[in-house]
Amino acid sequence: MYFTRIIFNTEDWKKPSGLERKSRDKQAFINFSGFSLEEWFFDETFSLDGHKYGFLESIANSPEKREKHKKLVLFTIDGQSKLRYKIAEIINWKYVSFEESKTIADQYKEAGHIKAMRAQVVEIGADTVMFDKIANGESATPLFNIHFELKNLNVYTVPIALKEEHPLSQMNQYVLYDGK
Repeated sequence: MYFTRIIFNTEDWKKPSGLERKSRDKQAFINFSGFSLEEWFFDETFSLDGHKYGFLESIANSPEKREKHKKLVLFTIDGQSKLRYKIAEIINWKYVSFEESKTIADQYKEAGHIKAMRAQVVEIGADTVMFDKIANGESATPLFNIHFELKNLNVYTVPIALKEEHPLSQMNQYVLYDGK
């Protein structure tokens, strides 16, 4: 099993929620783009035939682990309170390569998903030029790097607050952490 951090989101990871309660790190992607690719992670309307494609920074940052496909337990950190919450689990996921990401992005365009996602980027006043570059495969960052069937996603009805002594309370990076 891996634990992985996902960006904090006040819209249940169904659309971008702006900069509120996010990272204060000036170098973080969110702080110069205004959005994170992780913010659509649980939006089931942006799927293809029961298959969900998404992006997790931890998969991009952990190339030595991304082929192992262990169960993922997602946690987030509220940037304001600094509290950590477990929010979901995924089983039977697969890594999506950059080339596969471009093919899937074309399918998302045909389905109207890219247009809808871009409209949400506009809605929060974020960087549409950056979004367009990523969506068109013109950026080093792929639009997608993970794939799973929706039936293999378990989003907790109520996020589970982690106690200060929990091992994840010391983990801040977007990497795949080995867990038990």
